[in-house]
Amino acid sequence: MLNTAYQTIRLFFLLLMMLFLNTSWAEPVGHKSCTDCHLTATPVSDGSDLIHPVTTLCISCHKYGGNSDHAVGVPPGVDGTGGLPLVAGKIACITCHNMHAETRMLLRINTEELCLACHPDH
Repeated sequence: MLNTAYQTIRLFFLLLMMLFLNTSWAEPVGHKSCTDCHLTATPVSDGSDLIHPVTTLCISCHKYGGNSDHAVGVPPGVDGTGGLPLVAGKIACITCHNMHAETRMLLRINTEELCLACHPDH
C-alpha cells in the first residue's frame, strides 16, 4: 500500500502516461535471440541459465527500467501481488513483465489489472 501523497501522485501519473499515451520509460528494445539473455540457445524454463540475475539483466538494456519506474528488490506490501511472480520473495521486473510475451510493453496482464493486483485501493 502506498504511504505518501507523493507516491500516490507518482503512481497516478505513471498510470495516465501508460494508459493514454501508450508508452513507457522502458519500451522493449527487442529480444533478438535466446543468447541475448541466456547462456545457451536452448534455455531452461526455470531461468537458471540467465547470464545475470533477472533484474540486472533487464536494466542492462532498458536503462530507464528498474527503480525509476517501480520499486524492485523489495517485498510486496500487505496487499501482496495478486499471484504475480516474485524473485526470492521480492518484486522484480518479471513481476509485471514477461520477456517472452508479445503484449504491449511485455505486460503479463492489461495495465489496469496489473496495477490493481498489488494496489487494489488506488
